[in-house]
Amino acid sequence: MRENWVEIELSQVLKLKNQKIGPHVDEPTIFAISKYEGVILASDFFGKRMASKKLDGYKILEPGDWVYSTIHIEEGSIATNHHPHSGVVSPMYTTMSWSSEDNSAEYFELLLRSPAAIASYRENSQGSIERRKSLSFTRFSQLKFWVPPLAEQKRIVDLVSSVDSYIQLLQGQIDNSIRLRYGLLSDLLSGDHEIPASYDQLIGTA
Repeated sequence: MRENWVEIELSQVLKLKNQKIGPHVDEPTIFAISKYEGVILASDFFGKRMASKKLDGYKILEPGDWVYSTIHIEEGSIATNHHPHSGVVSPMYTTMSWSSEDNSAEYFELLLRSPAAIASYRENSQGSIERRKSLSFTRFSQLKFWVPPLAEQKRIVDLVSSVDSYIQLLQGQIDNSIRLRYGLLSDLLSGDHEIPASYDQLIGTA
């Protein structure tokens, strides 16, 4: 273990919230949790409205709140609400608030979606073969992870953010190349485009 790293129990950084919306007039924004994209609109996740007609038992998720799927956390369904507005999530989710000034919430979001964390969720989930396993907040909050000092946590977050930005840039270039391919294929098969002598010539005329 690297120097100055300490073992943190999740109860030291996350507190149970689980506040229900209760009776209400206007329908709130309904969120879902994706293991790939984090907190997203439920309508985008399911393609249609899948929530119950009565939402009183749904849990409030404010900006900056944490949430995980009690029965799907072992797949990586845990995230922070990065949307600028509040919404609600299904009662199947556990909602939490960040409570530490000595650690980076952004670092822990990376940590708690990591393969090591997911393996820990699997080891600590309870249930039988006949019943889907779940991870209660009581057991979740007792999980422990070794973490570096705050300054190093922030440097790791910045580095990963830079890598993510580079990946997005590359993905944009890939998307442009795919569009070029389909446009070229359409032109070539219709006889409306002179066949380039090489890939370099193709790029130069695109």
